[in-house]
Amino acid sequence: MKVKILFVLSLLYLDIGISNAQNLNSKFIGVETGMVFLNTKMLTKDYIRKETAPFYSEESPADYLYSSMNIFYGGLKSEFLFFNNKFGITTGLRHTIISSSIRSRNSSNNDFFYLLYNQDETSTEYVKIKKATQISNYIGIPLEAKFYPLTHKKFRLYFKIGADFNYLLKSKINVEYVDNTMKTYEKAVVDKFGLPNSFYSSIYASIGFRFGKSSAFSFEFCFPSLILSSGASTLVTPIPIASIQFNYQYQLKRKEKKDEN
Repeated sequence: MKVKILFVLSLLYLDIGISNAQNLNSKFIGVETGMVFLNTKMLTKDYIRKETAPFYSEESPADYLYSSMNIFYGGLKSEFLFFNNKFGITTGLRHTIISSSIRSRNSSNNDFFYLLYNQDETSTEYVKIKKATQISNYIGIPLEAKFYPLTHKKFRLYFKIGADFNYLLKSKINVEYVDNTMKTYEKAVVDKFGLPNSFYSSIYASIGFRFGKSSAFSFEFCFPSLILSSGASTLVTPIPIASIQFNYQYQLKRKEKKDEN
């Protein structure tokens, strides 16, 4: 509960603080969407095996499992321009979906892997799994600073640095079994994978192109981001390559202050 309260207060502070900043030339509000391209590395799990024999191969799960991860996000964002529209600050509210999965590399014959879901003094029990997918939903705040070196009425080039801070809303594991009767052990299997960390954050930089004036469309190519927190997935470790982002904004009308004489 304390974490949620802190998160909401932080958002209100940013919104009120920037909204009351002096010497702003323009204010924009709009929507954003984007995706992150990643390489992944399979996390080593002692309960995931290629075979169930007592002296199974010493291979790492990464040797016989294929892993993947996708990050999609979207949300609302406000931008505040100042210093003759050369600099900008953006913030808002972002929804991020992180989808990660693991499956056998062999798509023909032995298209499954074993997961040890129960072990005690008298028995060791496994299930055969085709694929496991974890989908996590985060809500977060992006904070970004922009510099516009080239300005034109309807075209602008800009550079951006930013960071995002996200809080986990919910996460679930979807498991595809070789035999559907194995769904009886669903809870034990899902509990083995566990939950991702409650917080996810990253820092990034990008170059963008903005088209339009009062209504503007932007396209950005982001350089590899640095993920500050680990554990965004309990299946794989992400290695960002790059990302793309799209934005659509429209300008808010501002009331001009009358001179007081």
